[in-house]
Amino acid sequence: PATLFFGILDHDGKLEYSNAGHPLPLLVRGNRVQGVFPAESCPLGMFEEEKFKTSFSTLEAGDTLVLFTDGITDAVSPELVRFGNERLEHVVKQNTGATLEDLQAAILAAVEEFTRGAPQADDITLLLLRFLGAGVT
Repeated sequence: PATLFFGILDHDGKLEYSNAGHPLPLLVRGNRVQGVFPAESCPLGMFEEEKFKTSFSTLEAGDTLVLFTDGITDAVSPELVRFGNERLEHVVKQNTGATLEDLQAAILAAVEEFTRGAPQADDITLLLLRFLGAGVT
């Protein structure tokens, strides 16, 4: 089985999405960070007849979505301690006003510093999206 987060964002900020067992994306709105868009479907391939539920949300101008694989939160230190959601949220909270490039760099640097070269069992994948507002290109 594989997890999946799939979304379609229109120019007005309306997001139609489906979360099939994927870690909760983080939403940065102003200086607040929260886990959003919970998994309402099973991971892909678990059940042949699975129907995938779609949901809707609306992004506001300036909102940032932080989407990531569990390779980030499951990254381990040499002492076999997991990086975890709390550390990820802390890094994001410290960088709520950052550019996407700086936010990405901060997250990846925090994971690298935490793992200190320890071998990892999974990929470390990160996708950031900032909604600029209706009609902004």
